[in-house]
Amino acid sequence: MRPCFMTSRRPETSFPAYQSAYGSFGFDIVAEIFVPVNFSPPEWFDRPNTIWWLAALIRLRATPRLRVPVISNASFKCFASGGRPPSSFWPVESESERSRMILQPDARKSVLRQDLLWIREHWIEASHLMHISPEFNLALQAFDQSSFERDPMLALLLLWGALEALFSPARAELRFRVSVYLATFLEPPGPARALLQRDVARLYDARSAVAHGHKDKVETPLIDTYELLKRVLLKIIEQNEVPTIDDIEAALFGVQ
Repeated sequence: MRPCFMTSRRPETSFPAYQSAYGSFGFDIVAEIFVPVNFSPPEWFDRPNTIWWLAALIRLRATPRLRVPVISNASFKCFASGGRPPSSFWPVESESERSRMILQPDARKSVLRQDLLWIREHWIEASHLMHISPEFNLALQAFDQSSFERDPMLALLLLWGALEALFSPARAELRFRVSVYLATFLEPPGPARALLQRDVARLYDARSAVAHGHKDKVETPLIDTYELLKRVLLKIIEQNEVPTIDDIEAALFGVQ
C-alpha cells in the first residue's frame, strides 16, 4: 500500500516530514481537462482516452514533459477554492520525474498559446485519422509511449516499429526503402532530401544493431529518431492525410 496525500498547498508547507522521506515524490496539478458525460461524437474515444488524446497532442506539439498524473470525479480547481474534494482518484501517469526518459532534451516546461491553438485546429480531424489508419494510430501511440519506457533500447525499437509501419512497403531492402521514402515525404527534391536519406539510414543502422542484441550507445540515435517521428506525425496531422506508398513513390519519381 502506498498512501497518497492531496492538498491545496505545496508539500513544503503542508507535509514537510513526508516531503523529506527517501524516494518520495509529488506533483503539482497546474491544469485540468473536463470531459462531459454527454461528449460522445461518432467514432470517438471513451472519456479517459479523450483525456489521453488531448495530452498526447500536447506532448507531440508542445512538450513531452506534460503528464496526466490522476483522473478524478470532481474538479481540482473547486477543491483548491475550498469546495468539496474529489472522492474517486484513478492514478494514470504519476511516476516521478526521475523515473522516465526525456527524449527531447531541450523540451520546454510550459505550453504556449500557439500550441493550444494548433491543437484546437487539428484535434478533431486527427482523431478521424486515428480511426481510419491503423498505421497512424500505431505510430502516434508508439511516439507517445516511448518516453515512458525505462530502457532506451526498447524505446528505439518502439519508435522504429512505428516508422516501418508507415514507410515500409515490403520486408526486403528495408534500410534503403524506409530511408528513401521517409526523406521523400519530409523534404522536396534536392540536397536536403539526399542528406536526410543518409541520416535516416544511419539511424536505421542503430535500430538494427539494437534489434540484434548489440548494446551500443543508443542515446543519440534514440533522440534523433524521436525527433524524426515527431516531424512525420506533425506533417501528417497538418496535412490531414496519411501518406500511401503510391503517393511517396509518385513524389520520389516526380509523377503528378
